[in-house]
Amino acid sequence: MDSFVYCWTDHRSNKLYVGMHKGHPDDGYITSSKHLKKEYKERPNDFTREILTRNTYEVCRDFEIAIIKAMFSQNIPCYNLNAAGAILYTPEVREKISKTHKGKSISAEHIEAIKHWNRNERKPASKETREKIRQKKLGVKRGVLSEEWRRKISESGKGLKRPEGFGAAITARQLGKKRRPLTEEEKEKQRIAHTGHKHTPETIEKLKAAKANMSSETKAKMSEARKRYWEQKRLEKQNAS
Repeated sequence: MDSFVYCWTDHRSNKLYVGMHKGHPDDGYITSSKHLKKEYKERPNDFTREILTRNTYEVCRDFEIAIIKAMFSQNIPCYNLNAAGAILYTPEVREKISKTHKGKSISAEHIEAIKHWNRNERKPASKETREKIRQKKLGVKRGVLSEEWRRKISESGKGLKRPEGFGAAITARQLGKKRRPLTEEEKEKQRIAHTGHKHTPETIEKLKAAKANMSSETKAKMSEARKRYWEQKRLEKQNAS
């Protein structure tokens, strides 16, 4: 039992603060919250602390997160802004983040710095991390986008232009790459996902219009791509036999 979970009560505002500390309850530790610490220094007599539990670090951390999430779900007034360092995205927090970023634009220097970091310094996720992400997403299905969301996505994409050479860069990056063949399980999942799906009349009309307006150069490229694809399939079948 090297850690404990505590709860401070602000008797003037009736706000709570739940936290965790690795140490002894009598070691003089107050809190890591800047908001609570400021109020406590100005009027310490308005606060009382209660020790909720003492246990190992892992148990106390899980207990702290559970209590903070419960407080947020029940709209209990509190000083907590996050749980174990992870921001709790309540509607109020989301609204604040949205207002903070509205109207902001990233400079060209900032964009180049991000590109440089992604190309040269960013470390690929480990196999363990990728597996955790995969397990977390298993069974999660995204709901149907509302009309409002569709409109926002449509409006945000209007007028956007790809930088010069964007398509050529993607083509060069993909050349020579081979996609692994799908497993039978993956094929079955795709089949089930597409079963019963039909294009709306509006989508069909858009596809027809796009095909009608396609340039002869694009048609020739698509034709050559299809020929290369089926030629590759034919060779693979010959090699397999």
